[in-house]
Amino acid sequence: MKVVLVIEADEKMRENIGEILEISGYNVEFALDGLEGLQKVFSILPDLVICNINLPGMSGYELVESVHCSPNSNAIPIIILTPNIDGEEVVRSIDSAINTYLTIPFEYGQLVDAVERQLKSRRPSFKTAS
Repeated sequence: MKVVLVIEADEKMRENIGEILEISGYNVEFALDGLEGLQKVFSILPDLVICNINLPGMSGYELVESVHCSPNSNAIPIIILTPNIDGEEVVRSIDSAINTYLTIPFEYGQLVDAVERQLKSRRPSFKTAS
């Protein structure tokens, strides 16, 4: 079963996303802020991360950069949840290798489609030899 890590400070949003993903057959782990999320990424190495762009402790952009800088986690796809997307965010997403944006509010079907699409297109990890 694929593991999805949801990093979301808002309890209701976190619960809704978790329920949707569990119904869709995913094992779901949760983190409440960016620092806890980053620790969980490195400890459980999920198949996919869903992360709000606005997190306490560390922004979604900082989290993406940290995840993709590590050879153990650089292939993990990340879906960012954001209240809006403007030109600056698009440029920043390219620079930080964000895989997909979902604008809040989103349809539940959009979330499941984005998760399935990212898991199918997951690139191989670029781990270095120790």
